[in-house]
Formats: sequence, C-alpha cells, structure tokens
Amino acid sequence: MVATCAATVGALRVLGVRRIALIDPPWFDDELNRFGRGYYEDTGFAVVFSAPCALPSGQHLIRPGDLHDWVSGHTPHDAEAVVVGGNGLRAVGAVERLEQTLRRPVLTANQTLLWAALRATGTATTDIEGFGQLFSAAAIAPASNFKKAD
Repeated sequence: MVATCAATVGALRVLGVRRIALIDPPWFDDELNRFGRGYYEDTGFAVVFSAPCALPSGQHLIRPGDLHDWVSGHTPHDAEAVVVGGNGLRAVGAVERLEQTLRRPVLTANQTLLWAALRATGTATTDIEGFGQLFSAAAIAPASNFKKAD
C-alpha cells in the first residue's frame, strides 16, 4: 500500500533531510496545518516553518509562478527541504524552479505519491524529468520503506 504522508516521509529519509518547511494549500485551516506539522514531528522531522500558503483558495486559481514566489519568500534558510502538502494543490509545475531558487529539494504530495508507487512496483524513477530532485539518480536508494509488488 502507498499513502501520501508515508511516501513523503520515505522520500525525506532517502534524501537525508531532517528539517523541513511545510507549506499547505490555502484551503487548509490552522488546525489542519497543525495536524500536518504534528505528523512530521512525530515521525522525527524538525518543522522549522509551517503554514497554509496565502494564495487564492481554489485548485484552478493556483498558478506555478505565484506558488513559486510565495514558497520562496517564506522558506527559512535552515529548512533542508520544502514539503508542499495537499493532493489537491497543483504544485508540480513549480517544483523545478523552486529547487533552482531555493537550492534544496521540494516535495509535493502528488510527486511523492508517484515516486513511492513507482518504487513499490520496482519501476525505475531516474528517467522521469520535470518532477524535481526526488527522481534524480542521486536520490535513488534501496526501497526499504516500501514493499516491492510481486
């Protein structure tokens, strides 16, 4: 079984990350953001920043450039990676540019879910472009956190 939060934790571990900035969709309220923060803290990560992004609330209203600007303007220097939560937030279009700007991995809910599903089936992820450092050869490690499909 592959689940979004577990996939993100697995990806963070493969990347060797300990401190994260957690960015949630604008439609997440403060309580839901606190739950997300608590989840990552309970799994051993330091959350150095955590907030819903202050962008228009609606999937079709979020533009990659606007998300890039908000995230890059709110990510603290001590965050080793950025986690963009929420499967409904179309964030993958901002990943590569954010990684170039911030010089650190940027993980999104849908991106890590795809990564974990591919790993669970034993499918190579190094041929995938446009989805960030997570799919690079440097991020490939044994899939010990995921069971390989028979």
